[in-house]
Amino acid sequence: MSNQSKEFKSILAKQMNLFLKMKRSGGVKAITTQWLLSEFDAYAYSVGLSSPFITKEFISNWHYTCLTNSPRTLYAKY
Repeated sequence: MSNQSKEFKSILAKQMNLFLKMKRSGGVKAITTQWLLSEFDAYAYSVGLSSPFITKEFISNWHYTCLTNSPRTLYAKY
């Protein structure tokens, strides 16, 4: 995955790209952020998220897909 661009597919794609652009404009490479957003975007796309608003229920459901992650990785994601 390039640290310069990522093709997000979910309804959150515009916001994710703007967020990464903001981070990079401040001198941050944002490689880890891009990786985390990529996973989140893939989940949002796979469940057909149709609104750019994230609910607690959505986060809880996404969390269940991350159960094999280490505690450190889960901490970074939340």
